[in-house]
Amino acid sequence: MTIMINEIRQINESENRVFDFSGYDIFKKRGNRYEILPNKVYEIIKNRFKSQEIDNIVDLGSGELTLIEKTLGFLDGKKNITCTSVDNCKDVHDRIKEKYRNKVDFVNFVFDDLMNFKEEIPKNSVDVILISHAIYHIDPKKWEELLLSLKSKLKENGIIILISRSIMGEWWNVFKSIEPEIEFYKLKSHIFSENVIEKLSKYNFTKDHITFSLHPKSLDELIKIFKFLYRIPENYILNESLLRSKIKSLSENHLYKDGYKIELYDEILIFEK
Repeated sequence: MTIMINEIRQINESENRVFDFSGYDIFKKRGNRYEILPNKVYEIIKNRFKSQEIDNIVDLGSGELTLIEKTLGFLDGKKNITCTSVDNCKDVHDRIKEKYRNKVDFVNFVFDDLMNFKEEIPKNSVDVILISHAIYHIDPKKWEELLLSLKSKLKENGIIILISRSIMGEWWNVFKSIEPEIEFYKLKSHIFSENVIEKLSKYNFTKDHITFSLHPKSLDELIKIFKFLYRIPENYILNESLLRSKIKSLSENHLYKDGYKIELYDEILIFEK
């Protein structure tokens, strides 16, 4: 399937998020999340809808369309699917325009905050709503409002697939060691799937997960990946050398001949209408 951008539009003026592509590019290059996660999402969709046709997917906080591109690739042949991807990061917006320039029409990309855009989705109109690693950018006080609103947008058999990182896995010890410094700057980067589950526990959902690995080739790559995963802007750590020394110390038992090997864990929550 050829993914292409049908339309790029900006709905509302909103604060533009800055995205650290250096860490993201290394993360994609050295990890296998974007091979494993689309397979899992497709498996969930396939098991849910079986032979039933689906025609409308909305990806909220879509990023560079990596997940939706691969997921839609599995659905090749279903030519009538409408896909709408939403993100409010200008850097991502510019990358998408360049990446899908002159491609065939398929995806509507909206440059907007997902809390704003949810109001534009008609009720009872969507088969699948994806929210992959975007919940961290929303005030937890608004999670229930978001979930209830999105549930009303689903068709009768529709689902919401919410993906977030877990504190399970070896990376947690690295994060925990600098958590006080992150808290000092009141960053939202310390939100995990366990927080989401606790906050939304009164709503019925099914749990699934993926485990994936990272193989950074150097300590510098490891640090950039760490900053990307926890959305830590430059100069937000009180002592950069301290962060470096802690990551180096905590990851020494993951040293291999050609770098490091670290496993991570994403949890997947599936909500029905």
